[in-house]
Amino acid sequence: MSDPRDCPLDIQASILAYIQGRPTGGFLQAVLENNLVEAVMAADAHNGPLLGPITAFVYGAVPHGHWGSALAVSKHLKAMALAKKRGEMPPRHLGRDD
Repeated sequence: MSDPRDCPLDIQASILAYIQGRPTGGFLQAVLENNLVEAVMAADAHNGPLLGPITAFVYGAVPHGHWGSALAVSKHLKAMALAKKRGEMPPRHLGRDD
């Protein structure tokens, strides 16, 4: 089993920023969309071998419903953009079950 603590800190920061509504790059978007083929194809030499820990971090850190498909990612980003446009403070999700 992969250990989420082995997820690189820069990737953790990007994932946490995604939770707050910032889009990610192609590799992390594929991971969040649960698109294995795209994630493997987009991974660089550093992150490819760490796909397991990165996925484990997503599973534990990103609230359910905010990842798992392209539709879930798109809906989350649109909702966060709308909340920011309205001047609403987005909720700070710290764990999967929040």
